[in-house]
Amino acid sequence: MFSVGKILYSSFPIKNEELTQLWVNAIRRKNFNPTQWSRICSVHFTENDFMIRPGSDRPLLKINAVPSVFPSFPTYYQSKNKKPRKPPTLRTITNEVPIPADESNVDNTCLEVDNTPTFTDVEVQTSNTYTTEVKLK
Repeated sequence: MFSVGKILYSSFPIKNEELTQLWVNAIRRKNFNPTQWSRICSVHFTENDFMIRPGSDRPLLKINAVPSVFPSFPTYYQSKNKKPRKPPTLRTITNEVPIPADESNVDNTCLEVDNTPTFTDVEVQTSNTYTTEVKLK
């Protein structure tokens, strides 16, 4: 793509309140209210946040771009680049039990497996006797 050689400064999108709030949340400054003179530099944006204008040597910040690169933030404030997860694989459940074919003394008929759960009643005894006496030696 391209690299932003010079540091460019962008105004906060004051007219778009929703986007302005996303920018304020991203920079994490306490009690910060941007004005028409507030700026943020291009270091805080990724290359994908810019587009090249035809006939211009200066890249333009996309309309929906939000600052996301803050190298001076502590690591717990920095967003982690998440790898996309693979889609889940379809699993099939079969009730068949594989039978080894190389054993000659095994009957090759299919065995039925009883999958019904079995429950056993277990009696638990607890003792609630507490001694209030202190034994001294």
